[in-house]
Amino acid sequence: MGLTFFIHRNCYLTVLDNLNDRIRELAETVLEGRPLFVVDVQAKGQKGSRTVWIYIDSVEGGVNLDECAKISEELSLLLDAHNVIDGSYRLNISSPGLDRPLVDPRQYPKNVGRKAAVRFSKTGDEQRIEGIIKRFEEGRLIIQKKDGSTESVDYGNILETKILAAW
Repeated sequence: MGLTFFIHRNCYLTVLDNLNDRIRELAETVLEGRPLFVVDVQAKGQKGSRTVWIYIDSVEGGVNLDECAKISEELSLLLDAHNVIDGSYRLNISSPGLDRPLVDPRQYPKNVGRKAAVRFSKTGDEQRIEGIIKRFEEGRLIIQKKDGSTESVDYGNILETKILAAW
């Protein structure tokens, strides 16, 4: 019986992954031509009562409520027209907020000058540093630590970056 549950659980996760991918594709279509991009898509719940969260960010500045409302309206029409989600659903469009980690390289430049905690892999070991984001260029994050020294981290080695409140 335990093996049967495991198989069903994996099938359910695969279905959600495919659903998230389909929603992301349509969301990216809606954002085309705007200075916005999809950060994350999360579909939760069961058929007929899903809640879909789409986190968007901008290359510069923030995301305002009017933009979220327009995107929600356009995306809802596409989701319905393509019959992506079976049954009823609730669609939430939001900016990521400080509690969510940076997950896209396009999020780093606009956070230059802010304090961050970065978990990264270096020669197979996980390390953590805190400091001010000085630059993000050519796939490298430059962090100035509290002692004034800097650390350069390749984007491919970053496990998680979270923006923190000021020192």
